[in-house]
Amino acid sequence: MESRAHALVALIFLAVLGIGMVVVGLWMHHGQRPGVTFDVISPYSVAGLTL
Repeated sequence: MESRAHALVALIFLAVLGIGMVVVGLWMHHGQRPGVTFDVISPYSVAGLTL
């Protein structure tokens, strides 16, 4: 009986954790603002940069 209780607690914990992750993900995604473009000017070369 004790193993069933532990399994039930683990299941409830995982369900709450999963629901919490979904809620936080939706909350963070909802607050996104449009990106801002910056022009970066440098006298030095950047390795791996292709234009």
